[in-house]
Amino acid sequence: MGEADLALGQTDEKPPDTGSVPGDDSVVWSHEVEVCLFHAMLGHKPVGVNRHFHMICIRDKFSQNIGRQVSSSVIWDHLGTMYDMQALSEILPFPNSEKSFSLPDDIIQDVKEGEHIHRLTFNLVWSYTHLSERPIHISPERDPHTSL
Repeated sequence: MGEADLALGQTDEKPPDTGSVPGDDSVVWSHEVEVCLFHAMLGHKPVGVNRHFHMICIRDKFSQNIGRQVSSSVIWDHLGTMYDMQALSEILPFPNSEKSFSLPDDIIQDVKEGEHIHRLTFNLVWSYTHLSERPIHISPERDPHTSL
């Protein structure tokens, strides 16, 4: 690798850079700086579905390690010179195949029983509400404060 100035402007597909810093469009990639990048990448894979989230973490750690702000596009560019990022993203398994799904019979039965119970509960509540809306006539000889 050695020392190489890496400028922006390659035509590889990159995410929109939300962390770009004006004036910081190149990095001198010495061995020490690359080691800092690899340390920042520990625990973060800049490939796959979550690559952009991982890149934010890598960028923040890398910027902290070298003591200056570096845009994520600079890091994407440098990683693109070392690795085929598209191929790595395709290798990473992602369960996106379609397959039929049906609920197990016991869950279906529970739902049906739940609907039956819900209907009974609704009928009881409706009956109670309906009955309580009717005027109650108390005969004079019956004391409303005594228990039945």
